[in-house]
Amino acid sequence: MTNTHAFFFCLLSLAANLLYFYGMQEYYIPDYKKLMRSAYLRMQTLVTTTIKRPWGYLFLNTDNPNYHQANHAIITNEARIDEVLEEIKSFYTNHNMDPHIYAFHDDEQLSRIKVALIGHGFTIDNEEEIEMMLEDVVAFPLEYRQTFKRLTHIDDEFIKNNVPLERQSYYIQALKSLINQPSHHFLSGFLGDMAVTSGVIVDYGFGIAVLENVETRETYRNKGYGSEFIAFATAYFITNMSGRLILAVDNPQAKHIYEKCGFRQWLGGSKFWTASLKYK
Repeated sequence: MTNTHAFFFCLLSLAANLLYFYGMQEYYIPDYKKLMRSAYLRMQTLVTTTIKRPWGYLFLNTDNPNYHQANHAIITNEARIDEVLEEIKSFYTNHNMDPHIYAFHDDEQLSRIKVALIGHGFTIDNEEEIEMMLEDVVAFPLEYRQTFKRLTHIDDEFIKNNVPLERQSYYIQALKSLINQPSHHFLSGFLGDMAVTSGVIVDYGFGIAVLENVETRETYRNKGYGSEFIAFATAYFITNMSGRLILAVDNPQAKHIYEKCGFRQWLGGSKFWTASLKYK
């Protein structure tokens, strides 16, 4: 390689890096975290009762006590954090539930209250989770082995054949309450009558949709079925929805799959975490 060629190659590399960096900046969504806080509270009304407190919110669904999405707290005012944490613990243990606290689109909150959480006995999870955004439409050079469907109904036979036994006590009740909501697009990939992959695209409004709860049946993992599902889900989003598609991931292997499918780590995204205390 001549010096001229080497110099030209360096320029191309620099240009590519700049385009990638500024491309990520281009997808900045004004007031994203504020919008998502508002959307989250609205979505919670679909699955639970919201109790407003001076320091934040308690969510409670005694009909589905093992579904943490419907039974957790979020903290918006940390001024008296020790009292807040004791109230959260007391509230859920009085309902015979493990207390759970979720992040609320505030990237610095965990650093401010982590010591207090640990001091009150909470375990912190998902600290490494990041948000990614769909930036590139990737054409997969393969035919789908799965038959993909949007589910609008589930029956007992589907549950018995396709939902792990340990999740049936809480997940199915939540699924039944959300499956016909216009905002929730439940997608599943089938081999014959058996669901191999599944996930949901939730339209949060404000031009923001989130891909959540992506799963591959255990015996079919690491065989490309998950990549097929992601490819289908992104195509479904592009065809049927609009705005930006976002997801959260904390697994390096899953992150690699999402990158292969056109997702990139998004600088404007939120950092997510949960905290829980084992009561039962």
